Amino acid sequence: MNDVLLEQLSDNGNGNYAYVDDLDEARKLFVEDLTSTLQVIALDSKVQVDFNPDVVAYYRLIKYENRDVCRRRMLRNR
Repeated sequence: MNDVLLEQLSDNGNGNYAYVDDLDEARKLFVEDLTSTLQVIALDSKVQVDFNPDVVAYYRLIKYENRDVCRRRMLRNR
């Protein structure tokens, strides 16, 4: 454990670091305090996902049903 190095890395990466030595500390960090350390890093981001039709038979697109290009392409390729 090198506190100085961890602090420098978190400062340079604009992040956080913590030392977890037992289950109670892990629960506090990842359950109770996690939302206070999260930051918004992107607004209005877009992602395009291509599913392998041999593996994915069906998926559900939430909120952007009118932009469901992948599903139409997947159904066409069957």
